[in-house]
Amino acid sequence: MDIILEINFVPYRETLKLMKLGFDLKKAKEPWFNTYTTDNHPSLKPGILVGVKPSEPLMSSQMDKIGVWNIPAPLYQQAFNWLLEKHMLFAETTLWGDGIGYMSNIKEIRQEKFLEVYNLGLATPQRGLPNWDKKKEDLACLTRMIELVKEHETSSTAQPHGAGSVIYGKVCIHCGTEFIKEHGYPVLCNGCFFEASEQDKEIYEKATEIEIK
Repeated sequence: MDIILEINFVPYRETLKLMKLGFDLKKAKEPWFNTYTTDNHPSLKPGILVGVKPSEPLMSSQMDKIGVWNIPAPLYQQAFNWLLEKHMLFAETTLWGDGIGYMSNIKEIRQEKFLEVYNLGLATPQRGLPNWDKKKEDLACLTRMIELVKEHETSSTAQPHGAGSVIYGKVCIHCGTEFIKEHGYPVLCNGCFFEASEQDKEIYEKATEIEIK
């Protein structure tokens, strides 16, 4: 079996965030190849990748033998597969300027009258080639996708409209102000857009529909 390099594994901190969202390799049918030490480990610090050179993938039947000292370490591809399957999110890297640079966007597949793909904004700024850094790009995309899932879940809990209304721009993604019509994409109301950070302004557009007072 080929050696799986450490850069292919999701970092420990992001692994914990994914687990809080429901991602659990212990319940998955696919194998996992490595583990991270946890706060419960008696001698090692948390977040240490144990066994970078696996001989065989560990199946779910073997996971119970690991105990509470370790948690499965997911590959980036396993995390991206789960985000696509459960939340219809995926990252897409495209070239710009006739191939002199690249950028990564986060996109979402929505089931309306038919499947449509919506661009949820940049996960990374435009970068010049040949400064390609797969680890940096993968981590930036994963981090943004985790943030989007958390935002949708928080909005769904805090607002009576549910996640769908937030995603489709029927309400402001920050304060829940409702609009007469959907925008078709997440938006900020005028007040929230004015107070938003520059990063949020790059991700979310300003609402154009009339607010319901």
